[in-house]
Amino acid sequence: SGLNLPDGREDVASDEVRPVSRDLRQLPLVSWRRAPVALLFDYQADWVLRIQPQGAGFRYMPLVMEFYSALRRLGLDVDVLPVGACLDGYRLVVIPTLPVVDASLVTRLEQISATVLVGPRTGSKTPEHGIPAELPPGLLTRILPITVRRVESLRVGLTERVEVEGAC
Repeated sequence: SGLNLPDGREDVASDEVRPVSRDLRQLPLVSWRRAPVALLFDYQADWVLRIQPQGAGFRYMPLVMEFYSALRRLGLDVDVLPVGACLDGYRLVVIPTLPVVDASLVTRLEQISATVLVGPRTGSKTPEHGIPAELPPGLLTRILPITVRRVESLRVGLTERVEVEGAC
């Protein structure tokens, strides 16, 4: 509604959209090029984490924005893509979190030469919201040879210092 009525006749917004459409056609085409970084975004991940959050402060959208913002602060151009997108040609694939990982994504990740950065809770759930029999990161163990046996959530506002080889 707004542009067309249910019977197919134009509605009031059509008169407003028509000049904008003409103006857009006169603008020069902008070329698009693939960014070096792909950040995978998934509405199902947001839904899963709303149902079973890791902790009080663990939210999908803020986590995605933290990853995105960190990449942009490094001066990297980022394409935000759905999980099913083609990943060919990217140098870095970032998965802020993806609780449910399907086999097709793992296969596509196996076939690319990009570095893959995986965030917390990725591969921690089956499509039925159970813990994978092989433990997290589930199917990702094909490319990420780790097993997550235990997790812990810190209270909101609590931080822990991590030191590796003298650096924090």
